[in-house]
Amino acid sequence: MEKLNHSQALAVCHHIQSANYGSFASALSCTYILADQDNREKLLNAFSELFSRINGDREAYEAFNSKVTA
Repeated sequence: MEKLNHSQALAVCHHIQSANYGSFASALSCTYILADQDNREKLLNAFSELFSRINGDREAYEAFNSKVTA
């Protein structure tokens, strides 16, 4: 599982806010956005599986939308 970079993690956080991933994921995304760089790294390491899974969802959603609107 590849670790996300900062821009990917921010995209995941914004996707979480626009989708229904539950209150924990929503709070985690807010925490990531507000955290400093050291704490962002800690969050990505501690919740790498969650960030990666939602990133896959986000990429699939964007690919689907690009085909629908094309």
